[in-house]
Amino acid sequence: MLPFPVLLADIGGTYARFAVLPRPGADPTPIWKVATAGFPGPVEAIRSYLDRPGTVRPCAAFLAVAGRVGGDGTRLTNAGWRFDPGEIGIALGLDAVRLVNDYVRLAAALTILDQENPAELVRIGPPGTPSGTGSSGRAETSARGP
Repeated sequence: MLPFPVLLADIGGTYARFAVLPRPGADPTPIWKVATAGFPGPVEAIRSYLDRPGTVRPCAAFLAVAGRVGGDGTRLTNAGWRFDPGEIGIALGLDAVRLVNDYVRLAAALTILDQENPAELVRIGPPGTPSGTGSSGRAETSARGP
């Protein structure tokens, strides 16, 4: 588990969105949305968000990025940003940084939607690009009996 507060980010080639989750079970802070092209890289964009008055200082970051995540980092699929969790953590004074592909966060969100309330699906958006829901999925992995 990441130490709280946690910076939450959804970063794509067009926009980056940031919020902070102050503690488990709390509501995140309001989302701040910026154009990816307005910054040379993720550290500068995150720092710009963190430097805003009243922003809760995170201890960790959970970054959902539009790109293949593996090894020590990734690059955005359709922009020049490069992500190295270690470098981001050092530059921003964070205890931990986690990278996931942005479709992973969508698949995870499917587990908490209220099936009796179709409005929950409207908040995610239509399936497929650019929301990614059409490219994400969830599979049960628990052992099954005979």
